[in-house]
Amino acid sequence: MTKTNVIGFVGGIELPPIREAEEAWEAGAKTVNPAVVARSTYLNSFDDVAAGREATLALLQAKADMLHHNADQAALGMFQAVKESPAAYAFGANLDQRGLAPGRVPGSAVIDLPRAILTVAREVQSGKFTPKVESFGLKSGVIRYEADSALEAALPAELRARVAAARDSIIAADTAAATAP
Repeated sequence: MTKTNVIGFVGGIELPPIREAEEAWEAGAKTVNPAVVARSTYLNSFDDVAAGREATLALLQAKADMLHHNADQAALGMFQAVKESPAAYAFGANLDQRGLAPGRVPGSAVIDLPRAILTVAREVQSGKFTPKVESFGLKSGVIRYEADSALEAALPAELRARVAAARDSIIAADTAAATAP
């Protein structure tokens, strides 16, 4: 969807999982458009809304028109800057964040923590729980992509099809991995 071929990422603190989110954002964009240039900034804070706004304005000045974040409260500043910039869009993270910049958030990567906790609680209750690092994927429903239906028509049909195919492929890989010996 980028018109400038520049995307931006706002991170709170440069930690491995946040860096992984940034890398996934860039890699996903480049699978659709190899000419994409990715710019990123880290705020050294998860709470500084003003820093999130200023960092986003700098990314917008560097021609980024599609933005994403992993910055907790500081991301509110990113959404403020996007609302002020008519050509910019942002993707939400962890929650459905359409309401933070109505008409400017094509979708959000949602993590349903209550569902994750309930899944583990059911394993404990049934006596099947074993301590482990759990990676919940799309198949579990704990992680999902929540699109803004009001903006769906603005998304190219080919892109919507690729998103659906990627989702189905990831779920199939999760299923195969879960049943592998």
